[in-house]
Amino acid sequence: MDEDERLLIERAKSNPQNFGPLYDRYAEDVYRFILSRTHNPDEAENLTADTFYKALKSVKNFRGEASFESYLLRIAINTVYDWFKRKKYANLVPDYGEYELKNEELRKLLEEIEKLPLREREVIRMHYIEGKEPSEIEFILNISKSNFYRLLNGALYRLRNEMEKNEQQGNY
Repeated sequence: MDEDERLLIERAKSNPQNFGPLYDRYAEDVYRFILSRTHNPDEAENLTADTFYKALKSVKNFRGEASFESYLLRIAINTVYDWFKRKKYANLVPDYGEYELKNEELRKLLEEIEKLPLREREVIRMHYIEGKEPSEIEFILNISKSNFYRLLNGALYRLRNEMEKNEQQGNY
């Protein structure tokens, strides 16, 4: 955490009206994070607002164990999970428009990722697609290091088996 971020957080803790600069700094990143999971711009805007409202209410509890962005993303992922529960969405195959699909095999891999259990899917998405470090993912998902690697290895094992099975069946 840089000194500027630390000062912004301290100001927001002492007076909620000072939360605006933190919103300005992180709103776009939180919105993109949520949009990549909901695939609905209107819902992403609403959930981003909910995330920052929850962050504003709880900023006094922020202890600096991770970056403020990771703290916001933890709130965001829980907000998205609650939204999915309310909407009862099944596994959706998202539009990875920003990740240009160069071949059919990559498209099929992304489809297989979307079939994974939610936690495994999030670990794969955050680690390999978004490039987040394991420690940041552990914080965002509120999981231990061993649980992170258990989820990652389980997901990779499942993906490898499904891809091999599809290849043997001539689906590629």
